[in-house]
Amino acid sequence: MAKVGSKKVSAGRSKVTKAVKAVAPRRAKRTTVKKTAFKQDELWMRTEKKAYELFELRGYSHGSDFDDWLEAEKLVLTEV
Repeated sequence: MAKVGSKKVSAGRSKVTKAVKAVAPRRAKRTTVKKTAFKQDELWMRTEKKAYELFELRGYSHGSDFDDWLEAEKLVLTEV
């Protein structure tokens, strides 16, 4: 660490000079893209499967695919 300056500290009768040092900022942890991409792919596949299950439960009636997808996302995210 580098010496930035000095500070006088009173200790009883005598004065003591204490070195003040600079503190380096901490670096943020690096995250890997592979792990994040895997999680996104896994969530996508789970959501896709769950949306199809909801489609099956509705008797394969068309027209609510977007609603099925949103409901599937909610269900999958609560599982994770």
